[in-house]
Amino acid sequence: AQVTRTKLELVSGALRVLVAKVAPNGHFEIETETAVAVVRGTDWLIEATPDRTSVALLEGEVAVTGRDPQARGSVALQQAGQGTDVRRGAAPTPPLPWGARRLADLLARATFN
Repeated sequence: AQVTRTKLELVSGALRVLVAKVAPNGHFEIETETAVAVVRGTDWLIEATPDRTSVALLEGEVAVTGRDPQARGSVALQQAGQGTDVRRGAAPTPPLPWGARRLADLLARATFN
């Protein structure tokens, strides 16, 4: 069985990620200073600064795990419009609905036409 593994590092900035269904043994993740986001076929947004990573779900599902060994935690975003923030030294916040304004702002910064 062939294994497809994709790992990207986002140092700073905003990014919109559209990932087609990953093969059953495939793996796609984005790593930032404060978090790791892993997906399987989804449309989502991620923004990274040195002190915080924000992830919002547009469609599908994404798992977000904090990178700090002292505050490691993981959340699953499963409903469109949900988001989480991972601050340096902290676990991801619980999934919460982001307001339309926050989603639109990040989407505008992460979309290139």
